[in-house]
Formats: sequence, structure tokens, C-alpha cells
Amino acid sequence: MKKTAILVGVALLSMSAFAELPVSTGTPSLIFKAIQIENTKDKQQEVVTPYRLYDKLVVTVFDPVVCGQQPQAAKFKFTDNHLTVGYDLTPGPGGDSKNCALVSEFVIVNAPHGDFEVNFAGGDEPMTIAKLRKCPFYQPKGEDIYECLAPTK
Repeated sequence: MKKTAILVGVALLSMSAFAELPVSTGTPSLIFKAIQIENTKDKQQEVVTPYRLYDKLVVTVFDPVVCGQQPQAAKFKFTDNHLTVGYDLTPGPGGDSKNCALVSEFVIVNAPHGDFEVNFAGGDEPMTIAKLRKCPFYQPKGEDIYECLAPTK
């Protein structure tokens, strides 16, 4: 009897893991995290990588900075088919050499559906643009092809 109850419980849990997640219709909100990495003088190019799964859009950014600079006032904004994410940077403690990097994560919950181009600028630098496309192996169960998006190359 215990084995049957355990098997039924495992079957129900595994079926719920594959159930379609509901798409939230709330107001978009931002969760922001960042860490600083030192000795990155070999990697001086900004890299923006966006992903989307259901109602959550995650943008990871590798941003070369002067060691000691910190992000402040992280922000996001949706306009037409653009998502702009960014932050202001504190002044560096001296020197212009960008030997450090901020690796940050912008998690936008309740993101609207659609094709997005993601723009990022940390501080007063020019925008870096990344584009999203439908996940290559994702087969949506409904008409909403925007449940899974991955970066284009």
C-alpha cells in the first residue's frame, strides 16, 4: 500500500513539473544583482545576454569598469519593441584603467510579450544592443510564441 501511494505521489509531482506555467499579467518589476570581478583587462568588451522563460525576462551583463565603481539606481523601461536596462555608476577611486568588471543580472518579472531588442548602458557609455528570437527547439502549446526567447547570435 505504501509503495502504491509513493508511486502515485511521484507520478503527480512529475506531471505537475511539466504542466504549463501560467503567464502573469501583473505590472513588470525589477530584481537586480551585481558582483565585481577583478583582473579582467583581457576582457574589455561589454556583453549583454537576454533570455525569457514565460513571464520572466533575464538579462545578464558583463560590463568593464574601473575597479571600485559600483552600480546604483538600476532601472528598466519598455518602449515599443525595446527593453532598455541600465544603471548609474559611482565615480572610480582614481585611474582610468578598466581592470575590473561588473557582472549584473536584471530579472524582470511580468514582462510583456513580444519581440524585444535589449539595450544596455552602464553609466554614460553608448548603448549595447542584443536581440532575442524564439527558442530554437521550443514548441509552444498555444499561440504564445513568446514564452521562450533566446539571444540571437
